[in-house]
Amino acid sequence: MRPQGVRRARDPLASALCIEELSKQCASTGDIVATHNGLCCDPIMTYGTEAQKRKYLPMLTKGHRVGAFALTEPTPAPTPPRVRPRLSWWATTT
Repeated sequence: MRPQGVRRARDPLASALCIEELSKQCASTGDIVATHNGLCCDPIMTYGTEAQKRKYLPMLTKGHRVGAFALTEPTPAPTPPRVRPRLSWWATTT
């Protein structure tokens, strides 16, 4: 069940076209919107618990926060096989 007022886009093509049009005017804005929607909101909608959805999605979908994505290496690794990526995310104030 989705929190009240939170809807998922029904058409991925429409989302892609929107981001494409934004990017024609400002590439960084298109990238921010794509990251916010695809790498922050969508994983919460798809894999988040009901408590996480109620806590994070209303503020993210109303524009009170901007989602971000970070992929980091927890330890220094001189060679790629030793890299152990870690996923973390946070919401920043606008």
